[in-house]
Amino acid sequence: MRRHLVVLERADTPAVHPAILGAVPIDAHSRLHLGPGPGLVAYAVGFDVRGAIAERVLRQAMGTSPASRGPLLGVGPALIGPAGAQVSLAIAAWLADHADHRADALRTAALVSALAQDAARARELVRDALGPLADDTETAAHDRRALSGYLEAGRSLQRAAQREHVHRNTMVYRIRRAAARLPAPLDGTETDVLCALRLIDVLGPGTLERLAAT
Repeated sequence: MRRHLVVLERADTPAVHPAILGAVPIDAHSRLHLGPGPGLVAYAVGFDVRGAIAERVLRQAMGTSPASRGPLLGVGPALIGPAGAQVSLAIAAWLADHADHRADALRTAALVSALAQDAARARELVRDALGPLADDTETAAHDRRALSGYLEAGRSLQRAAQREHVHRNTMVYRIRRAAARLPAPLDGTETDVLCALRLIDVLGPGTLERLAAT
């Protein structure tokens, strides 16, 4: 089955970015009619065996594009089939949204790209690690944000509270509430929880459920 990746450009770019045209033949990419948002144009790029080289060229071009002001805003991974193209679009759109913090965003995108190669297994990771925190609800989203900030701060409540601009006691309450909803204690499952949080943050809640069902 063919692999595709998705590339996002600014809609006001006068022409297709040279990196896209240089990576694959002109007829090997197609403009998506339903782009990810206003001001953006998405291209689905189909690859043969040269895909790894083309993907590297496009990522390098994105890396040298001047953050959110540049024309080439996001490049998703080359994944197999229609479900893979949807994951690639989600990752490219997330990179575009985080263009001003590109170095950190690229590391997160690389992790999610690797984890999302198998949507069914990624879905199981999210279910097993997060349980009800994976739900597409406002409460779950608040708990995920608090837990993610806590883990990113090295499990320091003080640093997590400072990052969120809240009192330490408020952060203590949020973390206790989030941890109480996890299927297993955070000690011993921290890596799985962090990976699951990254998957939902980039792909959105419910995405893996839909893709795994296709």
